[in-house]
Formats: sequence, structure tokens, C-alpha cells
Amino acid sequence: MATTFATASFARCSRTINDNLAYMCDPSVITVTALPQEFRIPTLGEAFLEASTDPFSKSRGKRFYDASALWQEVTSKNGDVDTDTARQFVNDCLSGVFANDIRITDPRARQGLNTLGFETVITLYEKISKSDAKGNSLYLRELNRALDLPDTFYEKRIETVSRLFDDSQRAWMEQKWQQALTDGRLPAHAGNFADAMAEELENRPIWSAADAKRRIQLLQFLCDCFSDSLGETRVKMGLFNGKPGLKGFYMHQTDQNPEVIGLNVTEISNFQACVGIIMHERQHASQQRLADAYRSGKIAKTHPDYMAARVFAANGDNGGYINGDKDAGMNGYRFQPLEQDAHNAGSVAEYMVYKTYARKPGIYTERHVRPNPAAPAQRLAS
Repeated sequence: MATTFATASFARCSRTINDNLAYMCDPSVITVTALPQEFRIPTLGEAFLEASTDPFSKSRGKRFYDASALWQEVTSKNGDVDTDTARQFVNDCLSGVFANDIRITDPRARQGLNTLGFETVITLYEKISKSDAKGNSLYLRELNRALDLPDTFYEKRIETVSRLFDDSQRAWMEQKWQQALTDGRLPAHAGNFADAMAEELENRPIWSAADAKRRIQLLQFLCDCFSDSLGETRVKMGLFNGKPGLKGFYMHQTDQNPEVIGLNVTEISNFQACVGIIMHERQHASQQRLADAYRSGKIAKTHPDYMAARVFAANGDNGGYINGDKDAGMNGYRFQPLEQDAHNAGSVAEYMVYKTYARKPGIYTERHVRPNPAAPAQRLAS
């Protein structure tokens, strides 16, 4: 699912779901207020870009009525625009106002958002994402396309996920496993890590609380190992009771709630899929850390993760994230940077965990993931 900024309910499990999972109702459970809303496919209504109906709509910003002045304001090196101005600029760019203004000699004006530089596009994105005005997600969807992040951006982001499940990491994972057993974090397990992974990847039915407990403990262990490999703080995970289709969620830490990853109890029967869900949501946690560091001024332009941090910070603002029930729909949700990156992480984790640890290699075939880092770069998208 998505990074959510709403208050949500996180619980190990409800007794009413399955009495066999009663162990999850222990006093140490994380509890907050209400579950995130499931996505709804939007219906076509009146929420279109102003550009699609009236490029001179009365609802747009009233600061600029001269197209050439607006173009100069936004594209100049020192131009710092407000939200209304940014919306007006994107609106005029999509509606062709700039292309038809004879006073604008800049050839970019005739080619739309795609020819604007990264700095201009991300500035527009940041300004529009500061508010949650009606139709904002439609503007953001077009700006997402205009950002056109390079393939190397997404490739670099999934390297750490792929490496965690690579065959070269077996010894390190086994060492972490033995330490977890010593620490008492895996009381339901016996034997080595590779055997535990192979058994779970067979996706045997969960008949008892003990079966479920072993699976959850192993997923928490994988999540912890990924955090340790990045040098980041660990994230608590557990189950929640949600409708089918809502696979999981990540919630960043607030004054009211701790940082948590939720896995829908309906997904627990397929271990391989659970690994993908957990790594998807854990990737959101890494994104949040980058965004927070950028907002606090800890990541400057010279930082190797500057582009990722700035993009994720803008995408993660209150008005910058596109839920599936907003005007831009599921397409806008799926292909925004936060979700593109997280989906790639989950997909490559699903592939690599089976490739490395399953006793019957080859059953899980490659879908849209490039498992060989030496292969030509491509955009990872389902």
C-alpha cells in the first residue's frame, strides 16, 4: 500500500478473526485509533484539470494574467512561486496558453512540462504539494511524468534490497539468525536460517497459532536485518484485520503513534508474497528517513541521495501524496515516486528470496524484475 499520514489502528490480530491466533492479543500489542482507509477507484466527475475545460478559469490564481510574465516568473533562476502560481503555470502549460503566446520566444513553451528542467519541475511539485486543494492530484500526476526520473534512480534504490537476499549474504544472515536465537527474538524457531526460509517458502497451510507465530517472527527478523544492513533503526511489524486487496501499510512515528508496518492477516498464507509486502513497506520507512533528513537541512545538493530525498519529501507532503481515491486515481497512485520505488523493492525481494532460499528453484519465474544487476538498465514497473 502506501505511506499514510492518517491515524491508524495497528493490532497483532483480533480474537474474532481466528481464535487460533489468540497469542497475538498479548498486552504488549501496539494499539492506536483506526485503520487506514482502503483505496477506492474514483469515478469521473467534475474534478478535471482546469486546462481541460477552461484555461482562464476564475478559480485559478489571480496574480498573473499575462502569460509571458507568468512564464518568466516560474522559469527564471530566482523565481520562487507560491501554490496558486504553480497551479496556474501547470494549468497554462497543459492547456497550450504558453505555446500560443507570441510574446514567449522560449521553445520549451511549445513542448509542455517535459522540457522543463528538474529544478523547475520539482519546485512546482513542492509548491503544489503544500496544499490539498481540489484537483491537486491531477497536477501532481502530470508533474510526476515530467520529472522522468532516470532508470539509474530506481536501480540504485533497490540494490540494498536485492543484496539482502543474495546468495552472497547467506553467511551474514545465518550469523544474524544465531544472534536472534540467543537474544530470544525467535523462541518458536529451531535449526538454521536457510532451513527456516525453505520451509516457509513451501507455503504450507497455517493450521495453528504456532504456525502463524513462526511466520511472523521470521518476517520481523528479515525486516530487522534490512534495517541493520542500512544502519537504520528497526521497525516494529504485526498483523491487522483489513479487507482483501489492502495488503499492508506503513505509518511513520508521530506524537500519538509509534512507527509501524502492518501486514493484512489475509495475506499471511503466502510467505513469499509477505516478504514482498514487508519489504515494500520497509522501503517506505527508508524514504521517510530521507525525507525527514532533507526537511531538517541535513541533506544538501552535494549529498549522493539529494535527488531521492527531495523528491520523496515533496511526494510525502500532506498534499503531495496521491491516494487511490483522489482525482488522479490508481494510475496516479501507482506511478508516483514513493510507490514506484516501494513496488520495485517488494518485487525484487519476492524474486530474490525464492531464487536464493527455495528448495525448488525455478518455480517462481521472473515477472517485471531484473534480477541480474549486470543486465542493461530498465525502468522497473509492473
